[in-house]
Amino acid sequence: MLPGDGFMRFMLQEVNKVQYKMADQIKGRIIYLLLMLSVSMLTACSSGKIKELTTVEMARQILVDQQNNGSHPEKHPIKLNYVVSNKPVIGKETEVEVEVVSEKGLSGITLALETSAGLRFRKKWLVLSRPTVTKNMGTIKADTLYRYKVVVVPEKEGALHLTVYAIYKQEKEQRVKKSIIDLSIGNAPATGVKYSE
Repeated sequence: MLPGDGFMRFMLQEVNKVQYKMADQIKGRIIYLLLMLSVSMLTACSSGKIKELTTVEMARQILVDQQNNGSHPEKHPIKLNYVVSNKPVIGKETEVEVEVVSEKGLSGITLALETSAGLRFRKKWLVLSRPTVTKNMGTIKADTLYRYKVVVVPEKEGALHLTVYAIYKQEKEQRVKKSIIDLSIGNAPATGVKYSE
C-alpha cells in the first residue's frame, strides 16, 4: 500500500522543520565561535600578547637573522654618511643630515633612526617622547645622493648617539645597514662614529 499525498506532504513538512532547526543551530554555533574569537583577540591585544614590531625592532631582528644564518652581506650596495650642523650642546638643537647613496638602483628603502637615552628628536616646536623616527625613501637611483634631516636635542652630558638603520631589499631578501653617529657631550668616550655593519 502506497502512502497518500497527505502523508507525503506531512513528511516533507517534518523534513523542512528539521532542516530549519539544524540551520538555526549551525548559525548559532558559528555566531558563538565568532564572538569567542573576537573576545580572545581583544583579550590578547589588551594583555600585550599581540605586538606589532616597530621599524627599529624589525631592523634589529633582520640584523640578528643575517648574522645567525650567515647571510650577512660582505658589502652593502648602500653607503650612509652624515653631516652634523653644530657641536652638540645640552638643550640646543643639533641638525643631523643623513646622506644615502647606492651603487645600484634599489626600491623600498626605509630609514629608521633611534636616539640613545638623553637625546630627543625635535619636530617643529615639539620635543618627541618616542626615541625613533622612520622615513620611507621609496625607490632610489644608482649613484644619486638622497638626504634626510632630523633635529635632535641633547638633554644631558655624556655618551650620546643616533643609530641609523637602512632597510632595503636585495635578491628578494631584506637587508639592513646600520651606522652609529656619535653626538657625545663632554669627556664621554666616543660611541663609535665609524661603527657600521
